[in-house]
Amino acid sequence: MGHLLYSEADKAEKKRGKRVEKKAEPDKEEKSQIFPYDRTLRDLLQGLPEKFIEILTGKKGKRLLDTSFPKTQDKRVDLLVELEDREIFHLEVQTKDEKDMPYRMLFYRLLIRERYGRKRGYRSRVPILQMVLYVGDDNRREEDIVHTIDEKDLWYTYKIRHIYNIDCKPLIESESIDDNILANTL
Repeated sequence: MGHLLYSEADKAEKKRGKRVEKKAEPDKEEKSQIFPYDRTLRDLLQGLPEKFIEILTGKKGKRLLDTSFPKTQDKRVDLLVELEDREIFHLEVQTKDEKDMPYRMLFYRLLIRERYGRKRGYRSRVPILQMVLYVGDDNRREEDIVHTIDEKDLWYTYKIRHIYNIDCKPLIESESIDDNILANTL
């Protein structure tokens, strides 16, 4: 159950010391009836209400941008695994240090959250561990590879592992043929 809601009349009754029946958060259809101005407000916002934008941001609006984001691409990650503790592990393999990689990783994280966002039977969000495996032929240090977004109102990061820093011995000793093959390619 979500937040509990009280109408203005309920709040007044509660202040007078009367017992008020708690109401569960409404579903989507009920919300549209409770908040009937939602559609109207959205329509008004499409006219670029200059003063309203200035009140909200402290700046003047310059121009309206297209608000639709149609899905036109089939996005695939390199590896996505549910771990034993139900955490989701996402791995991308990179051959070069791309400056836009953090934005791509953030986009992938949102896609993963959208699809696998909640633990089955739990209210909490599923933890996501993201990592880029850098396989470039230079000797860059992991901490020097771009893996963070740090801009106004947004900070995001993920882990970096350099292929050269992985110990191949456990892979060679593994009974898994896949691990053995990986060891020989590293």
